[in-house]
Amino acid sequence: MNYVKEMTYLKILLSKLGILHIFRYLNNYSPIKLFKAIFAKNVYNLHVEECKKIYKGKENRLEEFENDGIITEKGALGFSKDQLQNIYSEFENLDSIISFDYKIGQYAAGREAGEYIYLDKKSLEDLNLVKDFIDLDIKKRMEQHFNSNFCLYHFSASLVHPNNFVEEGSFTFHRDSQPLGRFKVMVYLTDSQDKDSGPFQYLKGSHKTYNGLPQFGNSRYKNIKDEQVKTCTGTIGDAILFDNNGIHRGGRTKRGKRIALTALYTASKTTTQEFYEANGFKSIGEKEWETSPS
Repeated sequence: MNYVKEMTYLKILLSKLGILHIFRYLNNYSPIKLFKAIFAKNVYNLHVEECKKIYKGKENRLEEFENDGIITEKGALGFSKDQLQNIYSEFENLDSIISFDYKIGQYAAGREAGEYIYLDKKSLEDLNLVKDFIDLDIKKRMEQHFNSNFCLYHFSASLVHPNNFVEEGSFTFHRDSQPLGRFKVMVYLTDSQDKDSGPFQYLKGSHKTYNGLPQFGNSRYKNIKDEQVKTCTGTIGDAILFDNNGIHRGGRTKRGKRIALTALYTASKTTTQEFYEANGFKSIGEKEWETSPS
């Protein structure tokens, strides 16, 4: 029996005995985590205030986002048939994908068994998918809402197979539990027009109940029902902009594959273009935030 299988069976056993839940609780609420979270919260809050002082645009609050934590936009991006085919083809190339298996809790290159499959960073760069997200119109409106520049910090392209999931990770309702002053934009690359095709779901208004302490406390929620949430159906090119510290979950498809692009933006002292030219972007396997902002 190899190491991965041994660890998988051990996790299942500990989970059934309730021991894994105790370990997770103690880890989530440890004094060390609380100290780190308070430090990160204060540092990021100061960073956001500095970004606001530098911003040269005009503030314009978006009432829907402020109240609900989520906005949907039809046809935010356009893709030609050739562009889509190139993206789909990359997912067929085992050398260019990374998958995440929540049962073993790790990423692995070139595996099809994972719940989520991602393109690697080189493929994203070769396909030049980032360029559309640097000047995305909805991103500019969010800058006016927050009265701050935002940079594209993290970017990914993911594929979900039908019925290939467990009730863990992004497939359960959760908060990203990150610092304040950031948001995500997800764009569908396949149609997701009913519950069986894996639409994104969000609990409206839940961003208001986040304590602002990154990676401290419970961030997973098991008892939320479908009727409580906004189910974001859509077609190719439709965008979902959301506060990622609100409660949400990724779509689980029962029919066909679901492919989507996801961009994480964070408050910045420079423009998106300037930040990208100086730093590029982070991708799957790289952290979505650091203790101190860039």
